[in-house]
Amino acid sequence: TGNGDALVVPGENATLLARSALPSARWRRLGSMTPRACHSATFVPASAAGGAYPKGYLLVFGGNSHGRCVSSLDVLDLDTMTWEAEKVTYGQAPQPRNCHTATLLPTPEGPRVLVLGGGTGDSSNGGPPRGGRDLSCAWWLEPRSWQWERATAADSDLVGRGHLAFNFSGTLVVLGGGRRPSFQLMAYGGGSQWDVEAVPGSSGLPEARILGAGCVLADGTLLLY
Repeated sequence: TGNGDALVVPGENATLLARSALPSARWRRLGSMTPRACHSATFVPASAAGGAYPKGYLLVFGGNSHGRCVSSLDVLDLDTMTWEAEKVTYGQAPQPRNCHTATLLPTPEGPRVLVLGGGTGDSSNGGPPRGGRDLSCAWWLEPRSWQWERATAADSDLVGRGHLAFNFSGTLVVLGGGRRPSFQLMAYGGGSQWDVEAVPGSSGLPEARILGAGCVLADGTLLLY
């Protein structure tokens, strides 16, 4: 309308919705983190982060930085809104990678971040950042002690570069990705993995994809885009 309000028309009934009723967001500059591309970013709530982070933190891992693939961590403290660059971790860290996923999941040892697959991002097969070979290995990161541990039960050839991973109430569902992507699905939970059958709908199956996006809706529907 002329005054800047939004006009919503459900069928034949028109409802005028004031702009003040619409959701809004505001950008805020939060200093500088390590320059990165093709990294992961994982929200770790206070319940998993421990007393050092009363409001939790944002965990940024891997990706390409200054022209090379890395395995470093940056942490945004959501209480102070300040960055901790190159966070110190313990144990054997994953090899440098990009286009991976990192998902907070429940485990018998408590919530941990599962880092899956990705790519080496090196100069072969077209060059960085999307060059190199696919990775099939998985790693756990304990979000309080910062201890790395291999997660061999989650290793899979389906977690190559640019795959998608979704948390369905503690079960991780993975699809797409890889240098030659397919529309295969894998699920991981409770320390084991299994194949998931993709049943075509009235429009068939989605096209195989790499570096796509999606989300789990409130009713459990997986939306890909």
